[in-house]
Amino acid sequence: EEAWGRRILAAALMARGQGAEARAEGGRALALAEESDLWGIHWQIAEFLAEHFGAAAPEFWRTAAASVERYADAMDYSERGEFLKRAGVSATLLDWAERAREAGLLDAVRSLEGAARILS
Repeated sequence: EEAWGRRILAAALMARGQGAEARAEGGRALALAEESDLWGIHWQIAEFLAEHFGAAAPEFWRTAAASVERYADAMDYSERGEFLKRAGVSATLLDWAERAREAGLLDAVRSLEGAARILS
């Protein structure tokens, strides 16, 4: 899938210190995943962007929170619980919320903490 290929390219660019290019490529990957209704891939791409660029662009944190909620909502109950536990979703969201709080980004904090509560 092209979306995942672009995600891999974004990670390679990030590893080479080309953050701006990685961010742009990740954004293209995210758009492709959304167009294709690939919510698991969308979440993984959104997570990558949030982890690397959330402090500079808090919309990536909010996008990732919405993405994982949408992905989890599409699962049956037993699968959802296993995924959330295995992926450490609440811990990830709360970590981003703390980083957002440190940066004074209170809207992002509310969004991330709300998603963490829903997905706990």
